[in-house]
Amino acid sequence: MESLDRRYCERFEVPGAQVLYKLNQGVCARTQLKNITKSSVRFEIKHDAKPGDFVELEIQIPRKERICAKGNIVWISNSKPPYYSVVQFLAFSTDKRYNSLECLEQLKRVEAEYFLANEEYAPTR
Repeated sequence: MESLDRRYCERFEVPGAQVLYKLNQGVCARTQLKNITKSSVRFEIKHDAKPGDFVELEIQIPRKERICAKGNIVWISNSKPPYYSVVQFLAFSTDKRYNSLECLEQLKRVEAEYFLANEEYAPTR
């Protein structure tokens, strides 16, 4: 029987992209973006954090506008450093408590440029 992948969005890399993150505790850092989807982002985390922590993000794509997003940590690697975290974005809405609809549109444009345009080179499952 074939196993099901829990992810519903394919991860893709964006060369040179960085993330500025700010945790609830007020600590912040800039780091390299490892990969991204329309629903989450993975990056190296340099501070103590745990799943469930709220994070404000500023995703910086080279030669593009910055994407401001909010989310919650859903995973942190527990291997040797560097440690990586996955932040799942909050919902997209006109409600200011969530991510803006413009944020979603920006993520779709990044996906179109960096993933969908090169889909023919993506490995098959």
